[in-house]
Formats: sequence, structure tokens, C-alpha cells
Amino acid sequence: HLIVTVLDVIYTPLDWAFTVRGAWNLSVLRCFFWTFDLVRCFFTSELNSEGLYDQKFRQVAKAYARSWLVPDSAVLFHDWVILVIEDLVLLEPPSAIRILRLARLCRAAKVVLSAMDLSKTVLLNPRSVLMATVGLHLLSLGACIHVLACVY
Repeated sequence: HLIVTVLDVIYTPLDWAFTVRGAWNLSVLRCFFWTFDLVRCFFTSELNSEGLYDQKFRQVAKAYARSWLVPDSAVLFHDWVILVIEDLVLLEPPSAIRILRLARLCRAAKVVLSAMDLSKTVLLNPRSVLMATVGLHLLSLGACIHVLACVY
């Protein structure tokens, strides 16, 4: 999960700024990975307000539908549209659609937020939680600087 997210954070601004050609295999693999991830999220238990994991499909699906289903679906739909328009038909999409590629970066935000929640539940030492939070913020800052550098 983390590897594909890091790949998205590095590749998306470069692809947006320079229109990288010849990365069709990478785009297809990324689209399939995120499609399977969307389906997987319906089966991944979450912590409820009582500190217990919800493992019933209905509760997990409802929690996912309330949180990340709409942004994940929108970004995934856009990825597949771009794949079909640009890579299979070999047309350059309009610049408004190209700008929407940056929406892929919301996946990175989802991973950072999930990691922060996980660090609070797994790490019991307050110092460890602080170190993990600072590390995630530094990674987020580095990703933002990378995006700005590519856009500039």
C-alpha cells in the first residue's frame, strides 16, 4: 500500500508537469491496484467508538461509505478515464482533466491519516506516538515540496 502511494506522490506531479510517455504499464498496474484496494476497503475492519474492531460487513461498509468511498471512487474513475483517453486512444486530454491528476494525491492524505490513527492504537508510549507523528508530518511536507517543485 505504502509503496504504491509513494509512487503516486512521486509520479503524479512529474506526469502532470512533463506528460511522461511510455508509462502505460505503470498506469495499468496502478489502476488495478487502486481498484482492488477500493473493494478491499469494504472488508477491512475499523475501530469503533468503543475501541473495538467492527467486523460485520454492513458496519464496515457503512463506515467506509461515510468516510473515503466518494473521494476514492472519484479519483479511481478519473484514473481509468485518463488511462483510456490518453494511453489507449493516444490523445492528449484537455488541461482541465490533466489538472485533476493532482487529485490522486488525496490518496497520500488517506494513507497518512490511517498511519496516524494506527500509531495511536499500536504505539502505547507517548514518545513513540510523537515520533511517528513528526515523521509522518515530515514525509507530508516533503511530498508537498515535491509537488510544488514539479508544478513550478
